[in-house]
Amino acid sequence: MHLDDVSCLLEKLSGISDKEMEIKVAQALDYQPLALASAAAYVREVRQTSTLGWKEYLARLETGQRNATETFLVEVNPSCAKSMINATTLAVKTAMAFNEIIHHAFNFLSLCAPQSLSLNIIEDFITSVEEEIQDKEMIRLTIQRCSLLMLEREETGVYIRVHQVVHKCIKTVAADHSDDKHDEVVSGVIGSFSRFVQKYLPRHHRQLYSLINSRHVVPHLKNLATELKRYFSERVMSQVHQSGFSIKDHVKDLRGMSRLCYKHSECETSRHYINMAVNLSDVDEQDADLEVASIYFNLGKVQDKLGDLSQAKDYHHRALAIRLKKLGSEHVDVAASYGSLGSVHQNLGDLSQAKDYHHRALAIRLKKLGSEHVDFAASYGSLGSVHQNLGDLSQAKDYHHRALAIRLKKLGSEHVDFAASYGSLGSVHQNLGDLSQAKDYHHRALAIRLKKLGSEHVDFAASYGSLGSVHQNLGDLSQAKDYHHRALAIRLKKLGSEHAKDYHHRALAIRLKKLGSEHVDVAASYGSLGSVHQNLGDLSQAKDYHHRALAIRLKKLGSEHVDVAASYSSLGSVHQKLGDLSQAKDYLDRALAICFEKAWIRAC
Repeated sequence: MHLDDVSCLLEKLSGISDKEMEIKVAQALDYQPLALASAAAYVREVRQTSTLGWKEYLARLETGQRNATETFLVEVNPSCAKSMINATTLAVKTAMAFNEIIHHAFNFLSLCAPQSLSLNIIEDFITSVEEEIQDKEMIRLTIQRCSLLMLEREETGVYIRVHQVVHKCIKTVAADHSDDKHDEVVSGVIGSFSRFVQKYLPRHHRQLYSLINSRHVVPHLKNLATELKRYFSERVMSQVHQSGFSIKDHVKDLRGMSRLCYKHSECETSRHYINMAVNLSDVDEQDADLEVASIYFNLGKVQDKLGDLSQAKDYHHRALAIRLKKLGSEHVDVAASYGSLGSVHQNLGDLSQAKDYHHRALAIRLKKLGSEHVDFAASYGSLGSVHQNLGDLSQAKDYHHRALAIRLKKLGSEHVDFAASYGSLGSVHQNLGDLSQAKDYHHRALAIRLKKLGSEHVDFAASYGSLGSVHQNLGDLSQAKDYHHRALAIRLKKLGSEHAKDYHHRALAIRLKKLGSEHVDVAASYGSLGSVHQNLGDLSQAKDYHHRALAIRLKKLGSEHVDVAASYSSLGSVHQKLGDLSQAKDYLDRALAICFEKAWIRAC
């Protein structure tokens, strides 16, 4: 249905006119006419005795009450002999009973999200679980003829999508399996997703690293993680070990899915997969092998990205202990553990220990891999970041240029690691005051990350944030604000509000420890925290952080600096949202006056 038709239908049947909420309802119900009519009839009926509106209706959908909301349309409209869910459930049961291909396809989809999914993955599943069905052309034609499924053709292939109502019914019908049959489905789904993941995870550094082609599978891996948690929690682990599962193969599968989710910055999902791998391994730590060390190493990386630095450090130390025992002190995997511990200590603000670990990693890599290996470049990049935090910008720039040169030679100019070097050099040049060069480096990093990672990756957000800081220093407050808001929106979506706050709190803690409470970089952290809290609706806390930033900037930079104008502008925005328009106008006028004074009126 067209959105105008949706609005007309919902408004006429419900008696409520709210364009913004009508869009959300339409999206939640996949623009399906019968579902929309059922929703409107339900809301109209309930509103006779309560104040229920579309917001409350959507809340009930989220708690699984959809079936109950459809009864009113059935009662008031004799033509609706069955509710949409009942009718669709019957259609799903019939399709599964009379067609083996559809039966297997629906079993697979029952563990996935309703978003688009590559037809190739479903074909792989069907041919792997059913020996008598190996004709992929026949599979494709059968699925194409099924009225309950929709096929979408894109440049990267053919995708299946199901309406949310159909998806809900598929999950309900598929849940009636016996345990043995469900084991077979779960095992097959893990295997098919794993084979897809292996295809799109780079096997070595020379591969041009791109996440674009695997982006569509992430919602399904998130849903599958939830289903697997429920599946394993409902069964005694000894039963799982005695079933048809090949435990070691699935441990590797789960690790691979964890890695792909980690690459897409879906850290919570990544952690779920790696924790399941730990549980399935069932290995005593005293007898732990290198497989377990890899699991601990990956867990450490995930916890580091989630901001749980204490837990990250613990996991990396466990991985290091096993690797030292099994591989010796000069193995490249030991170097990897040293490098990860260096990153954790850097995030903790312990720069001396971080530098020590990175130098250990560098020494091993130089001896075992040579001076032009990409892992050696990674150590250079890490040491560059540590020296930048220590304020040794000359040494930092030197390390980052060394890393850049190796990555250009070994990986090419469009690799994400090459983009990381550009971003690091941009930050160093910004600290050196060379804003033109800094902006150029950050734009180069942004372009590569957009092409290789997509517009919703946190590394892409990092480039936005860096460009925001550069434009703020240039006095272009409007552009700076736009970049910072883009970065924050991505981080909130991918990492959650708590992680976004934690990210800036960690930066603040490091800066307070190393720079003191009145440094301009501390003011920058206060400003970032103010923006986060403003976006979360915590305006009182936002105002407090922006006032802290303003006080430092006034003291250290003077009353006519563009960073002071930025604080005034932020405070104006907060007071505007608080409804204090007089104070908002005063702050915004102060910001504008500084822009006039600095001849940057066009930028403001």
